Amino acid sequence: MKKLKYILLITIAVFTITSNVSADYNSNSILFVNIPNGARETAMGETGVSHSHGGSAAWWNPAFLATDNSEIEFQIFRRILDAKGSFGSARFTTSWGGFGVYYFNQGMNDFEARDRPGPSQGSFSVHQTLFAGGIAFRMKQNIKIGMVCKTALDDIYGDRNDGDYALDFGVGWSMEGWSVGAAIANMELNNDSYNPFPTSQRAGVSYRRQINQFDVLVSGEGFNVLDGDNYFHFGVEAGWMNTLFLRGGYMIGHDSRNVSFGTGVKLKRYSADISITPFSNELGTVWRCGLGIAI
Repeated sequence: MKKLKYILLITIAVFTITSNVSADYNSNSILFVNIPNGARETAMGETGVSHSHGGSAAWWNPAFLATDNSEIEFQIFRRILDAKGSFGSARFTTSWGGFGVYYFNQGMNDFEARDRPGPSQGSFSVHQTLFAGGIAFRMKQNIKIGMVCKTALDDIYGDRNDGDYALDFGVGWSMEGWSVGAAIANMELNNDSYNPFPTSQRAGVSYRRQINQFDVLVSGEGFNVLDGDNYFHFGVEAGWMNTLFLRGGYMIGHDSRNVSFGTGVKLKRYSADISITPFSNELGTVWRCGLGIAI
């Protein structure tokens, strides 16, 4: 119980720090950096700050770069408005913690260019890419801390924007089935940018229990973009003999989506996962397919 109180105090401290961070959140922000990654995590209601352990762990919480196994992960996805892209990561564990890198890329083509009613003046495309690398350390009391540095590039109608850098910080704790995590993402380093990062914060808790041949994980977390709205996400994963998995989730606060689901399979060192999130307002369905290899 004392250890649980200890990690809760750390979580509160993390969020106290964010109250002094200027987000400069507006409609021109590089919003794509907050698009969730990981087929497993997105299937579980876009939760992962307290339990992500695959190649996408660094996106959810840099502290979980210091998990048990090294892993390489690659995913493809389709998002709303027919945006397509990919996510790739590599995570390596060490005796003191771990380190890793990842990239995220998405693109949308054939947007009509208009400056007046009538026929379009042509078409244009949007391409956005994120590169990141980080490190994590194992501390006493089963606590992990980590940091990720990232840079974002986007090209809209031939106008290229780059040179923007930001940091993510995370803390995690786990013991006897319980896991707690908190992270601050997109703390901008170059404040003179005209297109600032949308600083965000997450905190969550999860509980895992073995029931005969089944392993059940339940998670919940809160998500907030500073000067923006608050969201609450919940997820569940049921695994059979650490081989077959069913996942589902529910999200509160979003106008266009509230449920997600997916499945996965794991055979020795290899894993495959898929997630599906239906969107309303004719935005379509978002899906992700991912492959992972433990190394």
